[in-house]
Amino acid sequence: MVNGDIASQTKAIMDSLHSVLKSADCAFSDVVKCMAWLTDVDNFKAFNATYFDGASPTRSAVRSGLLLLGAKLEIEEICHKPLSG
Repeated sequence: MVNGDIASQTKAIMDSLHSVLKSADCAFSDVVKCMAWLTDVDNFKAFNATYFDGASPTRSAVRSGLLLLGAKLEIEEICHKPLSG
């Protein structure tokens, strides 16, 4: 986990997700749904500005106190990449 403001935590999560997607031969363009949990709704604007570069997928964002200690947000993404054949 990265300490810091919502923008740095969002960037770190997105970088990590990029690595996971790449290892599965996927990209952010394959993401079809995202769920974000934020500890403070006042952080939504900064989160949104950092979250996705380009066309973002369908997304839900909610306030939650159930995050890892010190985390300002958690992000879950679902991707779909059709098999080529």
